[in-house]
Amino acid sequence: MTIDYEIHWMTDAGVPLKVWRPDDFTAMKLTYGDMVIGGLVLSMPKGNLTPNDFATDQLLEVYRIVDGRKRLEGERSWRIRNRSFYERNNEKMVTLTAYDHIYTLDNAIIAYYANSAYTSKSMEADDMMKEMVRENLGRDCKLYSNTATTDTARIMAGLMVAEDDTLAPSISKKFAWEKLKTNLDEICNDVRQRGYWLGYDMVRTGRGTVEFRTYYGQRGSDLTGSNRRVLSTEFNNMVNPVLSFDAENERNYAYVTGTGLESDRQIVIASDTDRINDSRWNRREMQVMASYLGTGTTDAYLTSQGNAALYKYRPKTSLTGEVRENKNFRYGVNFDYGDKLIAQYLGYTFDVHVNKIVIDVSPGGRQFETLQVMINGEL
Repeated sequence: MTIDYEIHWMTDAGVPLKVWRPDDFTAMKLTYGDMVIGGLVLSMPKGNLTPNDFATDQLLEVYRIVDGRKRLEGERSWRIRNRSFYERNNEKMVTLTAYDHIYTLDNAIIAYYANSAYTSKSMEADDMMKEMVRENLGRDCKLYSNTATTDTARIMAGLMVAEDDTLAPSISKKFAWEKLKTNLDEICNDVRQRGYWLGYDMVRTGRGTVEFRTYYGQRGSDLTGSNRRVLSTEFNNMVNPVLSFDAENERNYAYVTGTGLESDRQIVIASDTDRINDSRWNRREMQVMASYLGTGTTDAYLTSQGNAALYKYRPKTSLTGEVRENKNFRYGVNFDYGDKLIAQYLGYTFDVHVNKIVIDVSPGGRQFETLQVMINGEL
């Protein structure tokens, strides 16, 4: 198996500047995964490069070439946010640090007054997330002080939002003056608490363009059916497995407190009876402060906040580990980021998601590429 790389350097609008190959750089490391901001660090000799060659949010794209088959790694582009010029061992160097467009989602505040149509929603969770992105980064951005007027300054250039799929369960949520990404994560966690998998990503669709997409069931392909792919230590394609039964931080009974004082305070209960009954001592309570949602908040909205908290503090029977490639099971060929696979360990069988990719490339080192493909699954 032969592996090669191309790194495409572009303006923030996607105008090509240069293509770097492994001979041009000394080290590259990229990491990305489920609901996290991905990072890319690229180091190279300074050569003829100057600080004026670079600008904030110029784009990088990483192409991984396996046996001549070229593809964009992770379906993502990377925004340069830091560039450093320095000397080491009498050699002048440049290091670029860039982030994928999940970073773009972390830019935005849900900048609307409480209890408006922009901050109080009840609908299918996947469509809700898309609507929130349209209203805070996309075509439907409005002025917080006058929602009849489009706020063109907030519309992110090159960003599209996929059409609604209407696949996920319906939920209720409020979120005035909060971070957009934090609420997208909470929505996904709420749905996962209900036993369904919901995720999102920012997918590169062209030079200088990205699209916000949601995924229901899994980010990639479902490889648990007739075309199943099974991981196990016996098959020598899973390493470093960790099977964990963790209830240390469990909370299973939540008092969700809204607005008001004392006996007039709005309170709803979110609880999980099955978890409480795991033992005679297992009722574990918490308070979820939700007064910030404002007056007029319905019980359904408060319950949604409670369910998200119960999910966060759920007991976890989980399996994590790494995929070991072999000639018949290769990353980017037989499976990919976001795929759902089957993993077996110590008599337990899990549906696991390929939820994190780490690639470390050192062209001048003994090992050209170190690839970590990480999996995570829960029962």
